[in-house]
Amino acid sequence: MPKLEFFLVCRSVQTDIITNETSFINVLEDITPEEFPYIIQRAMSVSLWNFEPSEARDDYQAALVVRIPGKREARFPMNLSFYEHRCRAIQGILEIPIEGPCDVTFEVQLNGKHAALHTVKIHPKEIRAAVEGGEPMPTSSPKRTKRLTKPK
Repeated sequence: MPKLEFFLVCRSVQTDIITNETSFINVLEDITPEEFPYIIQRAMSVSLWNFEPSEARDDYQAALVVRIPGKREARFPMNLSFYEHRCRAIQGILEIPIEGPCDVTFEVQLNGKHAALHTVKIHPKEIRAAVEGGEPMPTSSPKRTKRLTKPK
């Protein structure tokens, strides 16, 4: 069975045609609209699947499931076929309507089984009101970075 390397949701994706490197633009995590109702104009889900050579000719059914509280879930099926050692699946969704503060969840499934979840928190508009302007972000733990090589 293919194994999921990563899954995320962002506003845009760029893939370099020469190097096959992928850039994720504006990963969706926290959104604070100025007004409700609000529309997420575009969301791109990206998942990367690794597989064994024996699975190269097998056929797999993936699905992106979007859940917004108070609305019926939306399911976007996709057929995954592997010809190389991995498969990058990209799906785009336009105009996701949001009525008020909530958590929007994006789930990726493989053959009907949960593989990963990405949650986008939609904050109440009052969070936008910072004294100096701008948008205060929810607090989180500090990120730590490690060197992969020893300093010279």
